[in-house]
Amino acid sequence: MASLKQVIQRNINPFDSVNFRVENFWKDEPEKEFEVSSIHQEATTAICDAVNLVIRDQKIRTLLVHGDSGTGKSHLLIRIKELLKEKALFAYVGPWPDNSALWRHILRYTVDSLLQTPEGCQESQLLTWLKGLPVFNQSTFADWLMGKRNIFIRDLRASFPVGIYHAREFFGVLFALTQPELYDTACDWLRGDNLSDEELQSLKVRRSIDSETDAQGILYNFGNISKATKPIIICFDQLDDIPKMPDSGVADFRSLLDVNAAMHNQRLSNFLVIISAKTGTWIENRSKIDSANLVRIWRNVKLRPINLEQAAEIWEKRLKPLHKQARPSPKDPISPLSKEWLKHKFPGGKTNPAYTLMLGYQLINHFKVHGVIPEAPDFSRSENIETGNDAGEQENGIKHRNQLGGDPQQSHEASQADKVIAGFKLLWLKELESSQKEVTRISQFDSSELIWRLRQVLEALQVPQVAPQFLTGSRFASYSLSHQQHSRTGIVWSEDRNMGTFFHLMNACQKQVAKKACDRLYFIRAEK
Repeated sequence: MASLKQVIQRNINPFDSVNFRVENFWKDEPEKEFEVSSIHQEATTAICDAVNLVIRDQKIRTLLVHGDSGTGKSHLLIRIKELLKEKALFAYVGPWPDNSALWRHILRYTVDSLLQTPEGCQESQLLTWLKGLPVFNQSTFADWLMGKRNIFIRDLRASFPVGIYHAREFFGVLFALTQPELYDTACDWLRGDNLSDEELQSLKVRRSIDSETDAQGILYNFGNISKATKPIIICFDQLDDIPKMPDSGVADFRSLLDVNAAMHNQRLSNFLVIISAKTGTWIENRSKIDSANLVRIWRNVKLRPINLEQAAEIWEKRLKPLHKQARPSPKDPISPLSKEWLKHKFPGGKTNPAYTLMLGYQLINHFKVHGVIPEAPDFSRSENIETGNDAGEQENGIKHRNQLGGDPQQSHEASQADKVIAGFKLLWLKELESSQKEVTRISQFDSSELIWRLRQVLEALQVPQVAPQFLTGSRFASYSLSHQQHSRTGIVWSEDRNMGTFFHLMNACQKQVAKKACDRLYFIRAEK
């Protein structure tokens, strides 16, 4: 049988960041075995109370959830989704490329989330929501499934006689969701895809959702109809990547708060909006936001630091699978680590989950190499751990980094570089695998987001002078970018299926060519 030392040395470090990095709560599966329920219990209760109030009076509310980097804001959203999946529908909204299309971005991400099937459920949130409407009794539902579209629309209009934007078209698309051959096209229309004329005709609608007004109206429809089923919780997360304000370069919360205020002013029903942000980012923005928008935030929920008992429980949960493999089984649930390390590293008795995991990672890495965990003072001087220490301690880390291993500086740096590269490869493979599951087709993203992602890649590759919106003065500006690699180059990307839109996009490109705005122009299209 393997000893604990042997088990640890032959397994991946359980505190590796690849195991606990979280983004989209539909993309990242919850790790229930690592959940420490006492962490952020106060915040969890506050959000659950807000959901219960929305269920009771069906009035929109907005919560601001904020905390320092590493406090577990995204993990909290995963917990809330798991706790309340029987009570509410959940939508994740990530960063957006363009404030001028924010409503359409919210609608797309909301519908994408409604198409998700929660763990333990048989159907998507969208079908659960649709079948939860009171008008769906067995006899009429059977009629609808047989294709009686007019009966479906008539019954829904009777149930919701007012407050539905473009009611006949919207209810007609909901009917199409019940028809297997039309389901995918109906989902694409609700997401805001620019459909072909043939697809529009199959749904019996005149046009796609192609404006902010349309997107806003469809979101309101979801809210109004959800009064008969479950509330919708829209979670805005990862907001450091949203467009920056030109005057300060910090994330532009004003546009998001404008949209939130509009939701409140129009009395959008049965929604809970959760805005998750770093405390520092929020403080930077708060003074720039109109007071009328600030008062629309119903409650601030601040994530507090965790205590050392909770930190030790995080270690215990992560080490438990390794302990089960070891013989004899360790008596201390956090062996080979110790609480003395937590007391030494966090003398104030407070820390956050990310720092706790980082410390565990450093200690287990040392144990994998040397077979022992050193005394706390020795290790803190020999290996610099960036967990909120003061500059003096970090300086000591540089000064004494060779104290334990005795390796020369060059060897140490090479070893550290190897670890960084190995860690990056693990993270890259995890992200690639996750994206392959999440992204089944390129057109899941609209043209603005596709060109935004391409822009991020070009900037990461240090292509010179990458700039957005090459098609200036056109409604397709957000479909384009330019750069100066070898020559003036424009790039346009569109997967819109409508040929009328394609014609106007080609016209916009032709105008730029005629003006000699570039030396070459690339057009990306046709994902297949």
